[in-house]
Amino acid sequence: VPGALCLLQEVGENEVVIQIGQNLLAERLPKPFKQDIVLAMALAFVDLSRDAMALSPPDIIKGCELLERALKLLQ
Repeated sequence: VPGALCLLQEVGENEVVIQIGQNLLAERLPKPFKQDIVLAMALAFVDLSRDAMALSPPDIIKGCELLERALKLLQ
C-alpha cells in the first residue's frame, strides 16, 4: 500500500493519497508501515503547497498551511 500511495503521489493524485493515508493511519498498523504512509502523505502536502505557490498570484497562506501540515505529520 505505501508503494501505491507513492505512485499516486507521483502522478498527481495528492488528494487521494491524503484521504487514503488518513484512513490508514486510523487503523492499527505496524510502525514501519505507518512511517511509509506518513512520508507519502507529507510528499503529497508538499506537492499541493508547490501548486499553491505556482498560482498567479501565489497563494502564500495556503502554501504555508500545507507545508505546516506536512511538518506536523513528520514530527
